Amino acid sequence: MEGDITLLQEAVYFLLDRGAAIELVGDAEAPEFEVEGEAVTVSQVILKAYAAGMAEQR
Repeated sequence: MEGDITLLQEAVYFLLDRGAAIELVGDAEAPEFEVEGEAVTVSQVILKAYAAGMAEQR
C-alpha cells in the first residue's frame, strides 16, 4: 500500500507542477480528487500523470 501512496503523491505533484487544477475532495481513508473540475479516481490521477509525461521523468 505504501508504494501506491508514493506513486499517487508523485502523480499529484507532477500534475500540480504542470499547472493542473487538482483538488483533494475526499478524506485520507477514501481519497477522491477533482482534476480541472472533473471528479476522478486515484487510478485516473495516476493515468493522467503518465499521459502527461510522468513516465519519462521517472
